Amino acid sequence: MIPDTGISKIVGLLQIVSSNGGKMPVEDIAQAYSVELETLLLAVDGAELLGLANSREGNVELSSLGKKIVAANIAKRKQMIKKQLANLESFKILSSVPEVRIGKKAHKRHFIHALSKYHTKKEAEKQFRKLVEWGRYAQAVNYNADTDEVELML
Repeated sequence: MIPDTGISKIVGLLQIVSSNGGKMPVEDIAQAYSVELETLLLAVDGAELLGLANSREGNVELSSLGKKIVAANIAKRKQMIKKQLANLESFKILSSVPEVRIGKKAHKRHFIHALSKYHTKKEAEKQFRKLVEWGRYAQAVNYNADTDEVELML
């Protein structure tokens, strides 16, 4: 399940941890950067889901990919995150929808219907919004809110 956080918060977390030697206690991050613990933990969950960091015993530690993302320019960072998104189960569910073809547009109802097989309707809609948000960041998804059309570019 995609945590309710943005990619920019995940990248910010990676940058903070990197600037502190690549490993840092979660509580220290929250205190030093005036971040609510709940918000921070969602970013940690997102970083772990993408394979960018690990958390153990109250510490966040960057993975080798997390270190590469911090060092990369924005274009390369987006490419690397796009590759990670393609491996997420939620994106695999979306790309398996029969009405969806890479590079073709489909109505969001097809995606929500597919996600509803694994989540409640309300959670499926929330997951859809997060997938679009994360996908837009990495240029893996185009979404037109006026027509509710989605285009996957994985």
